[in-house]
Amino acid sequence: MSNSSDDPKKDDRQDKPKPAVSIATPKFKRGLKGFFTDTSREMKKVNWPTKRETSRLTFVVLSLVVVIAVMLSIMGWASDTFVAVITKGRI
Repeated sequence: MSNSSDDPKKDDRQDKPKPAVSIATPKFKRGLKGFFTDTSREMKKVNWPTKRETSRLTFVVLSLVVVIAVMLSIMGWASDTFVAVITKGRI
């Protein structure tokens, strides 16, 4: 019977590492021109909102900002008053 050092197939199987999972990486060889070409191609695919929809959503965002600012101001005033009552005993 031959030992393991005489069997080259057995040694090859032990020495070879398992194949790693291949992850796709971007090709940076195209340079700056390739970047702008790809960017302009992707921007053409974007579904831009209409002017009316943009105005409506802007109004919603600004309204929420005002409401949250008022709520935080009231909560700040209330907590300040609460701490003043506890520490000084008066309003």
